[in-house]
Amino acid sequence: MKTSILYISPNGTTRTTAQMLADAFRQYKHEVHLVNIGKSPYREDPKLILEQCKQSDLVGFGSAAYHMNMLDPMLNLFSLMTAQNQSFSFKAFFFVNFGGITTGKTFLRCAHIFQKMNIPIVGALKVLAPHFHHPQPFPTQETRTTIRSFVDQLEIANFASMSNQQIKQQFKPYTPKTHLIFPFIHLIGKTRELPIEIDHQACIKCGKCIRECPLGAIQQSDIVSIDFDKCIHCYHCAIACPQDAIHCPVEKLDAMMQSNIKIIGMEQPGNQYYLSRS
Repeated sequence: MKTSILYISPNGTTRTTAQMLADAFRQYKHEVHLVNIGKSPYREDPKLILEQCKQSDLVGFGSAAYHMNMLDPMLNLFSLMTAQNQSFSFKAFFFVNFGGITTGKTFLRCAHIFQKMNIPIVGALKVLAPHFHHPQPFPTQETRTTIRSFVDQLEIANFASMSNQQIKQQFKPYTPKTHLIFPFIHLIGKTRELPIEIDHQACIKCGKCIRECPLGAIQQSDIVSIDFDKCIHCYHCAIACPQDAIHCPVEKLDAMMQSNIKIIGMEQPGNQYYLSRS
């Protein structure tokens, strides 16, 4: 089976999840292609991603969960797929790395998009991962076990498609409050983005932030600068900079996350997969 795993990974944990999925599929003799849609050449030419999809029997779409959704580059890919007005022959699954909330709504929104394109959905996987500025180890043994079990069960089920009813039942938000807060999350999301500033005196132009930016939003001429039209405010650059030349009040993110968890609730279990159930 030809399997493609498409992902966008601001801090590397989603990339790790994608790699573990690829390793598990390869043990079943899949021909696996890993595609980081935020890197060249796919970043500049998304049609290359569509060509990869067309050549695949199974495609996984993965992202960090952000504002109860996948990151903009993945959503933009979905929009491009929808705009193509053509049929796709692959089956799909979704996976997200998240900090404790939002996956149910994330999966449900993705499923609605794919149902409109008549793309069968075989499952979804959520992986609890540390936020980008937290030093907890990743992956844990529980993470590895969940990912391997997800692939094993897909194989056992022969990649059976989920019914519309199964999608509604299994992808439902973790708590009813999620339905209520979801519209407000997107209304206020942009206003909650933290400022990112570069201290040009401290910057030594080492290029690490440029190499590690998942969207290529940082460039260097006389000075290093950020293209905020491309920036998705993942804040990875503030952590990656070895000179502490990129400033962002990332500690405020913890307060925001704790507030969201108080309102919505912490999802349990953190690591979980969803499949067609006969």
